[in-house]
Amino acid sequence: MRYNFETVDELIESDITNGFPGAALQVSHKGKILKHSAYGYKLRYNSEYKEVPFPEGMELDTVFDMASNTKIFAITFVAMMMVEKGLLDLDKPLADILPSFNTHDDITPRMLLSHCAGYGPEIWFFDNKNPHGKEFYSQEREPTERLLLKAPLEYEPLSKTVYSDTGFMLLGIVIEYILRKDLSEAAKDLIYNPLELKNTTFLPLNNGIDVSRIAATSIGNTCNGTMDYPNIRTDLIRGEVQDEKAFYSMGGVAGHAGLFSTPSDVIRMCEEVQNVYHEGCSRLLSRETLMDFLTPTGKDETFGCGWRINKKHKVSNLFGNKSSELTIGHSGFTGTLSLIDLKNHLSVVLLTNKVHSFCYDRKHYAGSDFPTGKYAPIMDEIYNCLNL
Repeated sequence: MRYNFETVDELIESDITNGFPGAALQVSHKGKILKHSAYGYKLRYNSEYKEVPFPEGMELDTVFDMASNTKIFAITFVAMMMVEKGLLDLDKPLADILPSFNTHDDITPRMLLSHCAGYGPEIWFFDNKNPHGKEFYSQEREPTERLLLKAPLEYEPLSKTVYSDTGFMLLGIVIEYILRKDLSEAAKDLIYNPLELKNTTFLPLNNGIDVSRIAATSIGNTCNGTMDYPNIRTDLIRGEVQDEKAFYSMGGVAGHAGLFSTPSDVIRMCEEVQNVYHEGCSRLLSRETLMDFLTPTGKDETFGCGWRINKKHKVSNLFGNKSSELTIGHSGFTGTLSLIDLKNHLSVVLLTNKVHSFCYDRKHYAGSDFPTGKYAPIMDEIYNCLNL
């Protein structure tokens, strides 16, 4: 059966006409790729937010800054593989894993993965005027890692759920300590190489990906002049991770952000999850391990171990109103969304560079105001086209 996605195309193309930078979309249903399309531009605007004379068109194999999708397609996948191999105990206290960790005796990897370990959303290590004080200022990887080990808690572990980059940065340290290798190498060895993913990597410019293939993101990190700190980037960001903590303080490789990938590679990882769920196992994972990671730990049932879960349709703002309660995935600040609807055997990867647009402040870019930048309208229309 051929499906008509014309209404999806019209919605995204309308946003492009009205100023949205660009997007790439891939849809798989029951293991079959039904759609793979590119829209708009890899590079559209200059440092003054004016359209460049010759915008660079988006392509099917454009490489995107995955932002917080790093949390599932690097950290969570690696953690699942480590549990599968008996290398990681999710319930072992961090103090028994990391000799220098003594923040709290009861914090475990499961709590970190589930955003209920006690850490706040983030620490601005990159800013010498950060709210945590000069003690927590670092623009070098090793000092930042030491600071992460003594990052302060903001609430009692398990008492609530707070989405936290800090927790996932710490998970990166845990993984590197256990495996005795860099997170980027661990992810390649355990995930990307076995799945034959050629375009998924940290530090893409150092790993054979030409800058011309990569979608541009924000105009520096000044956020239209509202941010200032040492070494701040002011030029167009392209090929470097947009996230400040990952770029300035972690050298581009971190547990919360830094991964780059393409729609085809991401959909392959989504399909690996589908295979495990529907077939019972894959060459990498067992269903038992996957289901453990999909079990909520804290007080917010929409947070599994790494995965956002559409329990009681509470994540419809990302996954749309028609996605099932068995929908998992994640979003990323730069404009990336992965949706894995296990009930309907549907995988959708929508990668955009929505922050390649006018910046109002650090958390608000013009691209986020478009239907494509909100994700859910596109997801709803895809479900409509598939009669799901």
